[in-house]
Amino acid sequence: MMSVQHLRSCIKGALEQRFADIPVISSDDEAQTPGLRLFLLSSAYDRQREDRYAAVYRFGVRYEGATVSESEVMADALRDVLALVEADGVSYRSVRQTWTAGAEGEAALFTAEYSLYLHSERPETVRMGQLTEEGRVK
Repeated sequence: MMSVQHLRSCIKGALEQRFADIPVISSDDEAQTPGLRLFLLSSAYDRQREDRYAAVYRFGVRYEGATVSESEVMADALRDVLALVEADGVSYRSVRQTWTAGAEGEAALFTAEYSLYLHSERPETVRMGQLTEEGRVK
């Protein structure tokens, strides 16, 4: 099963490869402007059957320290870069991408959603034992 950390690593790697001169900042790091701040916005899990889930991970990228026009140009570049990310022989294709203009004092937000199936490990089930009954007749 691939984890959300692996997906994040793939996205970060794709951003670093395409935008080598712009630092990729995680949600915990101090701002480096201009910079691309990467963070997980949400995750949703829909149960398909007992041990299988359809997961949708929604990642956000903000181009901090850039002008509005630079952010608009970056939105097109991010669409291309995040459409398909891969590493270690595993690839993820985005199913939905959005760009939302930033509020006052906030950078525009680009989001990419990735849908994948997860299998949960089922704990070993305890099977019913056999009960033997002994009886005596008087």
